[in-house]
Amino acid sequence: MALVTLQSSDGVAYSVQKEIAVLSSLVHDVITHCPEEGDAVVPLPKVPSRALGPIVEWMRRKKQSSTQQGTAVAVESECRTRLSDLSNWERVFFNDLSKDVLFLVLNAANYMGIAGLVAVGSSFIAEMISGMTLSEARDFLNIPLDHDSDAGHILEKYPWISI
Repeated sequence: MALVTLQSSDGVAYSVQKEIAVLSSLVHDVITHCPEEGDAVVPLPKVPSRALGPIVEWMRRKKQSSTQQGTAVAVESECRTRLSDLSNWERVFFNDLSKDVLFLVLNAANYMGIAGLVAVGSSFIAEMISGMTLSEARDFLNIPLDHDSDAGHILEKYPWISI
């Protein structure tokens, strides 16, 4: 079975089976346009190893769980949107990541075109912030409070608005 080496921006390389690597549409496109001689090396200049390690782990576990269930894994059919579609191992996987690494992984997965990982990761984050207040969610997502000079005037005029 052919191997594909995914190389992070900081030079760390991860070897995975081709059928696992093509869960990424970016890697799939690179492999498609490369000659079939031996194993392929795919440099990922925008993906640090802190993100690529967990991504490779997710891809391996995803392929393994799909094989055990007897379903074929297609790149585009992996996109799921309901919270109930998060499997137990995915919940544990995301819980084990720090917040910074979680966002790094999701940004890298988006860059790599791994729709399934982006979808379940986004669902996990949505589940996390669903019980938070607006200010707690803003803090969690690192969204600055950007009141402009008219905010005070608006709040005086419309006191029922909570910014």
